[in-house]
Amino acid sequence: MVVSQLSLIGVIAAIFMLSSSEDIYAFEERNIISKQQYIGRRPTKLLGRRKGFIFGIGAGVGNVTFTAPLADYWGSSFTGNWPDPREIRSAFATELKVGHGFSDQFLLYYSSRITWLPLSNLYNDTMIVNGIAGLGIMVYPLLSADFYLVGTTGLAVLTTYQPPFRLERARQTGLAVSCGVGYELLPQLTIDFSVNFGNARNTQFDVENNITLTGEIITYLLTINLLAY
Repeated sequence: MVVSQLSLIGVIAAIFMLSSSEDIYAFEERNIISKQQYIGRRPTKLLGRRKGFIFGIGAGVGNVTFTAPLADYWGSSFTGNWPDPREIRSAFATELKVGHGFSDQFLLYYSSRITWLPLSNLYNDTMIVNGIAGLGIMVYPLLSADFYLVGTTGLAVLTTYQPPFRLERARQTGLAVSCGVGYELLPQLTIDFSVNFGNARNTQFDVENNITLTGEIITYLLTINLLAY
């Protein structure tokens, strides 16, 4: 009788252990599936691809809004009061990124973004270059989504150029910040919308009696970026 009871207990214990093992395996499998769902079911080869050295270039278009007149240069073609407190013009932008990806969700880099603003008056054409050079970041809040946040802070540079792209008259520096949102279309292709605030105040003149640039410029940009990891 004792032997039978021990045998029965052994069978029950074996069944319990097998059941527990199956539960453990099922739990681990659910964890793996859950993790795959969390990271968007990305192939293993794509995990960690944003880590390490990064290099990127970008180009975009947008609007530049500035206090009027942007330069005394405008005064030579204008009489009376300026019609609006701010003017808006279309512009073309270029950007360079060089830095390091610390993870798939955090990238830190040097950014140089330049907005090329063509202006004309009655006497000549010129190119206003509104730039920001400084520290930039890209943050992917969720591994399951290709949405990201982008920001830059650094030196604002406001310069007047006259073709063929030589420094002509005035150059100002100051503080600039930029923030925006973006989306990764492909592993090396992104698109983002950003708002750039520049305030350049320290004027440097090449010669006397040349134009002075005002500093408040806001730029709205839609940019396509190519990134190499």
